[in-house]
Amino acid sequence: MFAVRFLVSSLVVVLASSCAGLKPVEVSSLADVDKSAYGPRQVERFEKAKADYQAVLAKKTPTYAQMGGALFDGGTTGYEGDGYTLVIWSRLQGREDGLWVKTGPSITLHRQITGGREIECSDLSLIKPTTRPSE
Repeated sequence: MFAVRFLVSSLVVVLASSCAGLKPVEVSSLADVDKSAYGPRQVERFEKAKADYQAVLAKKTPTYAQMGGALFDGGTTGYEGDGYTLVIWSRLQGREDGLWVKTGPSITLHRQITGGREIECSDLSLIKPTTRPSE
């Protein structure tokens, strides 16, 4: 049930963004987000999102966001917070040079926080799985 809700909410966000024609703003760090126009509720939501993202970067479980579901793609897990979506990626990806694993967290701050365009931040890596030499 959680996986279905996570997938549906993620799809709604993607479709809403696509229909509006607005691509999310990408930032390299949440410290780069300008909060000067945010109201008190937006700042509170932002601080919770930031705390959860920092927890995930430290390999801990988010404090405020609720688990939204897991995908059967190698271990990706999604969390839904108040105005944000946090995804911990662990996904197999096929490329020309073989299989790789996309790993790391990404966060999307929705309009409830930003008041306008969504903001995305991620710390993703592609890792080439090691294989044992044939005997």
